[in-house]
Amino acid sequence: MDIRSKEFHQIVREIARRNETDPDIVRNVIISEFECARVSMKKADPYNNHFPYIKLPYLFTFKVLPRRRRHYVEKAKQILRDVQNQQRESGD
Repeated sequence: MDIRSKEFHQIVREIARRNETDPDIVRNVIISEFECARVSMKKADPYNNHFPYIKLPYLFTFKVLPRRRRHYVEKAKQILRDVQNQQRESGD
């Protein structure tokens, strides 16, 4: 769905209406949480002590799928076994 389409704008308006918030905020959240953070931080007013709070709970959180994790663990174990075998062969 194109963000310039009428359907997108209708969805944004409906979400904003249900949550009683500004459609621009809904649009920014849908497009990108970082874009939303940028726009919100521009609204800061240090003269009136107004600083918007922004929570990005998954920032710098990286997850590895269990299957991929097992792959890397097995690969590391194999490398360790290879190194141990080489040491035994060179030591004997």
